[in-house]
Amino acid sequence: MAKSGLAPGIKDKTFIIQGFGNVGYFASKFITETGGKIIGVAERDGSIYNPDGFDPENLREYILK
Repeated sequence: MAKSGLAPGIKDKTFIIQGFGNVGYFASKFITETGGKIIGVAERDGSIYNPDGFDPENLREYILK
């Protein structure tokens, strides 16, 4: 991490998740719980982006509808 100029860990970093099934949902949940921010989700039929981030619980409820 030092060679790349990045601080170690997830806190204060942004992420884009590919797929929002079980793995994507739980990855998003753990990332946000440890201080990261999910700014995008890509699925096979489309993608979404929000520079302010997504709440994985709200996104999951929306997808299930």
